[in-house]
Amino acid sequence: MDETTGVFEQDSPESSVYLLFGEINTDSVVNACAWILQANFEKKKPSHLTLLINSFGGDLHAAFALIELMRGSSIPVHTVGLGQICSAGLFIFMSGAKGHRTLTPTCTIMSHTYATGIEGNHHALINIAKELNWTHERIFRHYARETGLPDSVIKEKLIGTGDYYMSPEEAIELRLADKITGV
Repeated sequence: MDETTGVFEQDSPESSVYLLFGEINTDSVVNACAWILQANFEKKKPSHLTLLINSFGGDLHAAFALIELMRGSSIPVHTVGLGQICSAGLFIFMSGAKGHRTLTPTCTIMSHTYATGIEGNHHALINIAKELNWTHERIFRHYARETGLPDSVIKEKLIGTGDYYMSPEEAIELRLADKITGV
């Protein structure tokens, strides 16, 4: 594995594997984004890309940047959740190619509404309220798109008032994942 990029070198041209571990932030997703872009511009493209995720979450905007590249990739991105996929890590995981979102049996999964720490004067806070409402709407639409769940279930379980931990089996029931298997 190349420790600077997170790319796991392998002999097979059929797929490519990337490790996304730790905090989701601009620094942690930039190489994953480059990995997807590079694969899409190769003359001999792999049949799929595999993104292994072990993350407690982090920056939602960084997560959405990676998600948009995953969605735009001409090569399907399979996701594997191991260790933990929480918050922004879960957002990235559930954006994998449908039918290829795999959890390991001991993976911890957690969803919640986003949190932010904003400060400023009265006018700045009023102006940022528009962005905060838009962010909440993006999160809600992302869950709806990836799961097809009714609005009431998304509001109650996935973006309710607190952290919602679930087993891999429950994540499948909630359509966040497709299967459970060892790596």
